[in-house]
Order: sequence, then structure tokens, then C-alpha cells
Amino acid sequence: MLMRFTLNDAGFDQTVYYTKHTVKNVFTPFIEGLAETIKRDAEMPFVIGIAGPPGSGKSALSLLFSQMLRSNGVSCTVLPMDGFHLKNVDLKKKTALIDGRRVSLHEMKGAKETYDVHALLKCLEKLEAKKPFYWPVYLRTIHEPVKRGIHVSCRDAAYIVEGNYLFLGQYPWILVAKHFVFKIFINPKRGLLKSRLIARKRRGGFPRKKARTHYRYTDSRNIEEVRALSTGYDVLIQQKRKYCYGIRRIGSPSAR
Repeated sequence: MLMRFTLNDAGFDQTVYYTKHTVKNVFTPFIEGLAETIKRDAEMPFVIGIAGPPGSGKSALSLLFSQMLRSNGVSCTVLPMDGFHLKNVDLKKKTALIDGRRVSLHEMKGAKETYDVHALLKCLEKLEAKKPFYWPVYLRTIHEPVKRGIHVSCRDAAYIVEGNYLFLGQYPWILVAKHFVFKIFINPKRGLLKSRLIARKRRGGFPRKKARTHYRYTDSRNIEEVRALSTGYDVLIQQKRKYCYGIRRIGSPSAR
């Protein structure tokens, strides 16, 4: 039996499904335990990182977990990493050497090289210092980041930061992971990612051929990098079937 959830992601409503077993027997006890951990934590905010390959369902799970935490008495806000994309005008000026060929960063949009990691670090530092600020967001209607996005009051008990590359074990991304008290990695079934990502590009206005080309030269590379280089997470969420997930605890929340 499937359970249906309607979630708002960057201004767009999306409907997601999980098996009843996944929600009742996997997600619910996990979030109840996490909520108790957050309530016992002497310092706020409790910053959670959720990472995984492109198309792994990070946004949906982040929004769902945020709702579930609030239902367990923990105020929570989701902060997507997409707002730290470099602007298109800057991407068009820069190139990278990929597999022996020089490529415009604009063609690689979504790769780790197309994010402003130092701006992300500055925002995470403000969050730790409990200084209110604006977290940038990415608007899919204009395909650009906007600086004055989500107002972060620093008064919520928890914040969920979600993005592909948060746990990469290489500089400068390795500096990002240090800001999370608890780290969750999503490992989806490989066969589902291609169709999901091509469909997402089509919804964003890409013609089918361009969407497939972007997957071949950008998304597939990003997927392999995230799988191979992500490290140090506390919990692994493993997709077993299309709507079915399991959770395996690997470590404990970081001491602070």
C-alpha cells in the first residue's frame, strides 16, 4: 500500500509516494528518535545535512522529515543548496577540463564546480553564530539563484540543509560537512535516476534531446562523483524498491 504526500519544493507542488511500511516502520521511528535527540541537545540550532546523488529524492525527504519533526514538537526549516549556484553570466565566462575537453561551466550546470562553496560556508557560519540572515534560493522559473530567499531567524530548533555534494571528502567541500551535527545520505536504486533526471529537465523546459544530452555529459558524472566521494555520514537511507526505503545507522550525532 502506498501513502501519498504533496510537498512544495521551490514554489512547485510535487506529489511523492512511499510504501506504508516505509513511513510507519522506517521513517516514523527514525524521526521520533531524532526529535528526542534534538530536544536533548543543549545548543540550538541542530543542523542536519541530507545529501545524495542528483534525483535521489533529497528535496522530498527533507520536506517530509521537516513536517514530521514539527509534528513531534521540533520547529524545523529546510535550506536547499541550489541557491548557491553561480549565476548564468558567471558560468558562461568559466570553463573546466572534463575528460580531456574544455567545457563551459554553463553546460555543466549542476556539477560541483558550478556552486559558490565559499558563500555556502559563510551562511553556515552565520547559522552557527545564530545571526539572522537570508539563505539564497534557486528559482526554476528564471533558472537563476536569488540572494534574498529564505529568512533564517536562527530561532528554529533544527535546520535541514540538503544538496548533492555536502559530504564530499575533498576540498573545499570537506569544510562544509563540519557544520552538520547529523548527516544523512540517500542511496537510490541506480536504474531510477536517469528517467527521473531527464523528466525533471523536461519539466524545466528542456527539449528531450537536450535533456538526454545533459544527463549523459553532466548528471551521470555527478551521480558517480557523489556516490564515490561522499563520506562520514551518520545514517544511510537505502532505496530497496521504487517507493520502499530502509535506514541503517552508521555513526552518532557529531559531538559539539
